[in-house]
Amino acid sequence: MKKQNNHLSKTIESTASSNAKYLFGVACLISLELILVIMSLLPIEGVSPKAKEAVLRENLFRVREVIAQYYKDQCHYPQSLEILVSEGYLRKIPVDPIARSSSTWQLIYEMETNAQDPAIPKGIYNVKSGAFGTSLD
Repeated sequence: MKKQNNHLSKTIESTASSNAKYLFGVACLISLELILVIMSLLPIEGVSPKAKEAVLRENLFRVREVIAQYYKDQCHYPQSLEILVSEGYLRKIPVDPIARSSSTWQLIYEMETNAQDPAIPKGIYNVKSGAFGTSLD
């Protein structure tokens, strides 16, 4: 009986340890996401061009990632960025820190119609900054 209690106690400790590690990882990811959201909301006046480009790169990465997730879930690309917001993929359309607007994104639509359902209009498969100029890199 003592052996079974000891084994049970080790199993519970092992499970608790795994759960704690998982929750710590989730907390870290949520914290990182909050930091990035706060950074994208801060005024960008007086911020170096390199910092603006870093925020732009992150915003582009997140929007492209969300578009890919939408495609994976829906089997077609979204017709607008607003659809990503209304369906809960994005909280809001991010601001392009160079153009200082969330409405200047250049939307790149797919070239072919949806093979699975030709009635679905062509959707957005990529976005670019609507700002003029080139990157510092």
